[in-house]
Amino acid sequence: MSHVRCSRLAAALSLLLGAGLAFPAPDPYVSPVQPYYDLLVAASVGDADAALAVFDTGARVVAGPQCTPAAPCIGHAAIRAGYLVPLLAGAAVLPLRDARFDGHQLRTRGECLAVAQPGGHVIEFGGGRIRSLVAEPENPGAAAPVGAALSPR
Repeated sequence: MSHVRCSRLAAALSLLLGAGLAFPAPDPYVSPVQPYYDLLVAASVGDADAALAVFDTGARVVAGPQCTPAAPCIGHAAIRAGYLVPLLAGAAVLPLRDARFDGHQLRTRGECLAVAQPGGHVIEFGGGRIRSLVAEPENPGAAAPVGAALSPR
């Protein structure tokens, strides 16, 4: 009798394992660029904490008026003060007309309404977070500096 119970238990367990119910597989539909979309959502509703949560603790940002190539914002405190606070204070206008992901970097394109200069960001991901976000103007020779080029109004 105990042999029959063990056989039934083993059969039920193998069915569960075979169906992936005992140890579910990772969701195949989670986008590797999800942190970027989470940043857009958080910025659109003015949630600085949620926006900051998408960045790795040692992330590097070169965008906005205070995070420049000469003085990048590195780490959560600097990103909050130098990038997110000015971004959210400007009503977080984040125009987007194109985004391309090569498996490592996401390149976005849009136009900053404040200075009418086209450009975008180069974003690198790791561990489900943004590790690097760098402004990339379409016309690097334009009069507006990189920091101002992609600062939303």
